[in-house]
Amino acid sequence: MIKKVHHRRWTHYVILYMGGVVVCATLLLCAVWILPTQLYSALNKNRSIASNAASYAARPASSTAPVRELTRFAVIGDYGVSEPDAKRVADLVKSWQPDFIVTTGDNNYEKGLAEDMDPHIGAYYRSYIAPYLGRLDGQNSGEATQVNRFFPSLGNHDWESMNCSDGLCTGPYLDYFTLPGNERYYSLARGSVRIFVLDSDPHEPEGITPLSNQAMWLRDALVNSTATWNLAITHHAPFSSGSRHGSHKEMQWPYAQWGIDAVLSGHDHIYERLELGGVTYFVNGLGGKSRHPFRLDLFKGSQFTYNSDYGAMLVEADDAQITFQFVNPDNEVVDTATLYATATPTPPVPSDAQLIDIRIASAADHLIEQAATGVISYPLGELVTDANMRTYLAGGRFPNVQIPPCATILSASIEFAAAETSDKLPALISIFGENSVNVAPFDMTPYNLSHRAKTSHNVSWNIGAQWETVGESHWTPDLTPIVQEIVSQPGWVSGNALAFFFSGAGDRSVVAYNMQPLAAPRLVIHFEPLADESEPAPAGTIPILSNHQIYLPITAVQYCN
Repeated sequence: MIKKVHHRRWTHYVILYMGGVVVCATLLLCAVWILPTQLYSALNKNRSIASNAASYAARPASSTAPVRELTRFAVIGDYGVSEPDAKRVADLVKSWQPDFIVTTGDNNYEKGLAEDMDPHIGAYYRSYIAPYLGRLDGQNSGEATQVNRFFPSLGNHDWESMNCSDGLCTGPYLDYFTLPGNERYYSLARGSVRIFVLDSDPHEPEGITPLSNQAMWLRDALVNSTATWNLAITHHAPFSSGSRHGSHKEMQWPYAQWGIDAVLSGHDHIYERLELGGVTYFVNGLGGKSRHPFRLDLFKGSQFTYNSDYGAMLVEADDAQITFQFVNPDNEVVDTATLYATATPTPPVPSDAQLIDIRIASAADHLIEQAATGVISYPLGELVTDANMRTYLAGGRFPNVQIPPCATILSASIEFAAAETSDKLPALISIFGENSVNVAPFDMTPYNLSHRAKTSHNVSWNIGAQWETVGESHWTPDLTPIVQEIVSQPGWVSGNALAFFFSGAGDRSVVAYNMQPLAAPRLVIHFEPLADESEPAPAGTIPILSNHQIYLPITAVQYCN
């Protein structure tokens, strides 16, 4: 599928195919064969980012899939008060008769108390809530109504009355609503849209940073999303020109790389639309609580601002396009933004290609050795250089690599997640493999990494671009020569361990296993098994066929040929 996305200032194309995604500035560039584990993105005409990625942004699609019907839903934010303006917005929303309603948080001012849930929420939207557990209209507690069509997100005022212990949370918000997942963050799919409702409050037990468990849940859920449009809902705005709260760095996740099309937030009681890094951001906090001003210098990427009145968003989506409108209580359309998608058949991939996709699975498999002293330690983000300009040899060991002997390696790359942003000078890294057909575990003995035998092949990684977002993926160049050298040697069998070493100079901070296991370095290899299904000769020998079978010592090339 090719997805063509229009904004006022740029257009890009996304090719989606089996196992991968390619983003490119023109269809001509999309025609170039790119390895299935790579992502190249051109986010506007003046600025392009080329970075490798695997399937985080992939959305399996087919041009023969049935067209899904129009989905219409409303988005309200910061509405939870018993005030006339909140009612004006509620009357507007109900006049649209949307399929469902999503909120950007602060559903119940000021303290999120149980006695305020009905006056602030049920009074306006109880016909969308199921089971409705309030007491309005003579309905008793526990009496269910229709299928739930109200999907809130947690705001800081909702958290005022909540408590968590050992990951289990309780409070009026959770008592009042019945929601998917853990009810604090969850997803729902309707038609061509999948909505990921996030919890951006610092009290969230699973964290709110780009490396939190919640963020890893979003990243992995997007891999399996088949929706044309993936939207994130979060109370605290990643980017905002509001003068009261502004942008929240903790929520500046790599949304574009993971596959999010738009992020809708609140917290600042304004309306704003921004375009940044391939994602459209909305701040929608004019649901009824007192309005906020804008700062004098608008945030970069700001396209439209409004705080003259209250209002809500109406979103309409099908497989062809998604349109966002902000409408004030007088039913005047204040702002409109539309994204478009077109589909084409997916490009073919090699029929015999197989894939392994593994992460470093223990802290002991990712170590660094200080060049000056040989001291071995667990990394705290260092790739080859730390903040004090000390240089290191880094080692990453991947056990249980399921590649058969003499397989043909088609592509190989290691993914690192950025632990910090970096605007430093380019980094130049040399990558070697360990010249062993089954790498022994690392240990803390001084010089343990540098004293290991290295492959004759190496790959240079010249990191010239800035690392702008924590958690975003950065892939090494193709490591095929290194992997091919190892799996072609006598003694290699499926299930053995590989190791890679990194040395050089340049300040880049990467996530290690002991920082976030779900974002530890990740090895992805595409390969084709040996066409001849007969077993290779015993390790270190080659058969000479005559009246008797004789074995002679061989090289790796002879072994596999």
